[in-house]
Amino acid sequence: MKLADWLKSEGISRREFSRRSGIPYFSLTQWERRKRRPNLEALQKLDIHTDGKVTQRDFYHLLEKEVADG
Repeated sequence: MKLADWLKSEGISRREFSRRSGIPYFSLTQWERRKRRPNLEALQKLDIHTDGKVTQRDFYHLLEKEVADG
C-alpha cells in the first residue's frame, strides 16, 4: 500500500504521521513524490507505525523491475 493511500485510509496528515513516527515531514513528502527512497531505519519505522501495511516494496518496485529486466 502506498504511504499516501495509507494516510488517507487512516484519516491522518503527513504532519501528524511525522509527529507520531519520528520520521521528518520533509522525508515523507520526498518519498511520496518518488524523489528519495527511505533508508532501513525509516522503513522499520514505517513498518511499525503502519502495522506492516506500507513496506519497502511500496518504494522499491521500480528498482526491483530494473533488476529483473537486467
